[in-house]
Amino acid sequence: MRNQFMLFLFLCALAFSIAPSARAEESVRLEVAVYLDINGDKIMSDGEGIANVTVIVDVDGHRQAKSTQNGQVIFSLPYANIQTIHVEVPYFALADEVKPKDNLAQVDFRLKSPELPVYLP
Repeated sequence: MRNQFMLFLFLCALAFSIAPSARAEESVRLEVAVYLDINGDKIMSDGEGIANVTVIVDVDGHRQAKSTQNGQVIFSLPYANIQTIHVEVPYFALADEVKPKDNLAQVDFRLKSPELPVYLP
């Protein structure tokens, strides 16, 4: 019984000593907002986010696509040395390029509220 216990301890020590160390790979977090600025304050307020809009991200030919939820979508881009991120919202024919800073990039696509006539003709 003692020999089995010693073997168990040896195997546990061996397993922990040769286990590969998990190193988190650097990635860039990209936050995208798509909203209709109803109140004109130039920030996304409650209820202004546009849901279910496809956002396409391109980093050096690597493309990802996701749909917005409540006007927002977050991408985790695990590519090394990202210089420029190309972001598109094809439904509204909008595009922008952003350079990440400290592994974070943000893009806001603000749609102006349409002006409606005060009086009908």
